[in-house]
Amino acid sequence: MGGSISRANLDGSNVEVLVESSGEGIGLDLSARKMYWTGEGQIRRANLDGSDVETLVPGLSKPDSFDLDLVGSKMYWTDSIDGTILRANLDGSNVEVLVTGLSHPQGLNVDRTSGKMYWCTWPPDNKIQRANLDGSDIEDLIFGSGGLEGVALSFPIDEMYWTDFEDGTIRRASLDGSDPEEIVTGLSNPISITLDIRPIIR
Repeated sequence: MGGSISRANLDGSNVEVLVESSGEGIGLDLSARKMYWTGEGQIRRANLDGSDVETLVPGLSKPDSFDLDLVGSKMYWTDSIDGTILRANLDGSNVEVLVTGLSHPQGLNVDRTSGKMYWCTWPPDNKIQRANLDGSDIEDLIFGSGGLEGVALSFPIDEMYWTDFEDGTIRRASLDGSDPEEIVTGLSNPISITLDIRPIIR
């Protein structure tokens, strides 16, 4: 299939290919010096230098977005073909299907403080949802007009940000979906998003 997982300095220098593997979602456990990633129908883990690659969960359809709950010692991911959200222990044991029947789920984020997980779906559903970490109490928060893709959570101000790749926008709202607003327009198919919240931390 091709592809690789690489790293570089923050200024883009010293690019290193760590693992020859197609990757989708990635998560880092810095205390354990481990990285996790989805791709090629499996969840894998390796040291941060790319050594000691392990296959933790094989035989998946199309695992995509990924997040770690290091406090609860769990990993969470979406499977866009099966339309599911799953979790397992950090060693890959005890795989659980938490949510089913979703339309191409993406952008999974886990809020460990409130015990919620957030994700978005593609058309025809095209919305941002959240649920408890066990998959119960699913709530519809935002209904999109195009193609929702990335979701990022901002703390301590309790907001979520997301991209719409069809409308070419970035938007934000409160974590319950209230007070939505468009903050960036005119983009060309924005997909993923991440936040640097250091300037707003008092």
